[in-house]
Amino acid sequence: MADYSRLNDEQNLLLTQFAYQSEVIDDRYIGYSLEEIKREMTRTGGDSKTIAMLDNMISHGLGTLRVKDVGNDSVSGFGAVALTDDKGATGIIYRGTDGIKKESINDWVDNITAAAFGTSVQSEEAESFFLRNRDAGGNNYLFGHSKGGELSEDVYTRHYGEIQGMHLLNPQPINLFSLRPDQIAALQSDKVDVVIVEGDYVWFTGLQAVYNHVRIAKKVDGSNSHLFSAVSFKDGSIEEGSQPFWEYIAYAAISGLVVKAQMVGGAIGFIYKSARSVIDYVRYDLGKDVQQFIAKIASAVEKIASDLRDFAIGLKDFLADTVSRLRDFLDPVRYFAAQYAAQNPQIRVNTYNLGQYADRISRVNGRLSRLDTRINNLYWKCGLVGLFNLIRADFAIGYSRRLASCEDYLRKTAADFEAAERDIKSEL
Repeated sequence: MADYSRLNDEQNLLLTQFAYQSEVIDDRYIGYSLEEIKREMTRTGGDSKTIAMLDNMISHGLGTLRVKDVGNDSVSGFGAVALTDDKGATGIIYRGTDGIKKESINDWVDNITAAAFGTSVQSEEAESFFLRNRDAGGNNYLFGHSKGGELSEDVYTRHYGEIQGMHLLNPQPINLFSLRPDQIAALQSDKVDVVIVEGDYVWFTGLQAVYNHVRIAKKVDGSNSHLFSAVSFKDGSIEEGSQPFWEYIAYAAISGLVVKAQMVGGAIGFIYKSARSVIDYVRYDLGKDVQQFIAKIASAVEKIASDLRDFAIGLKDFLADTVSRLRDFLDPVRYFAAQYAAQNPQIRVNTYNLGQYADRISRVNGRLSRLDTRINNLYWKCGLVGLFNLIRADFAIGYSRRLASCEDYLRKTAADFEAAERDIKSEL
């Protein structure tokens, strides 16, 4: 009995390989169990490698899993398979890069795009495939190897609340700079299980510090560390290994080169993902009635926007007309003002007299100041009887500051009038 919540390491990692058969196990087999597919392929002389893989999966207790959907895109290189277990839970497996060959050039372009921006063509196809096949009750599991692991990570960070577990083998790390803080925290959850084989090189093409649940699997001697065949199992569990020291040096060198590019590209990816999340939420997650309601709101907003545009055009025309009328009104006023200034360039204020008044105030104020000094000296010579009269006399001449202010005002006023007269003459 196949149950995603109870699978061991070997079963989980074996499932990461099944998406590589997405081109062979096509739409014809939707609804079939793996056991039924094997029987049908054996009867019709199907692909021997696929039959061998099916036989291996059946021997590991996965034969009752049923094909729910298959996705293939020969242009982008995307591939995925959705399988349901005996309890109805959905497991979605994403295909990795199909080796280094001419046919896989689109895969490699997508790998670079995903590493730089945190999103790509295949990322969007993976998202759509998940939305089409997810279990409505949130009982979903993700599986992926290499590039398929990165696609699983991308889908997981967008829908981690709906996913019960994610099992990855040697995944390409997701661009962390394209994620929100809650998405990064989600990658640290117990639901995330990452297995890396000793000496794997793909895992070192990005930042991994955020991943809490990474296990190193012992490598089978003489094998390619990136492949499933390199994983050493014992009683269904991986044999624990350790990364060679040279990999840490390589990681430091690689991350030093890619981190800056990922930071810049990640910002673009973050904006794109945020906008896409809103679109997908409205498209898939809201009820039909709510969608119709939103459509009405959108229509109303568009109508308001149209009315505002018409209002803005009308307001602009009104203001332009008002300014034109005001200009026509002010032009005669400016004309007559200019005519008067031309005929009367002199300001009829006798600034010479203002200066004379200021000089006279200055002389009076000087006498008061000298008298005030003498009175201040008397404070030390008069007795208590004469002190009251002395204070009264001191107050009587205590207007020196006011006189000084008057003097200053007259001088500045005269200077201002003379300056204004010069300006008028210079403009004529």
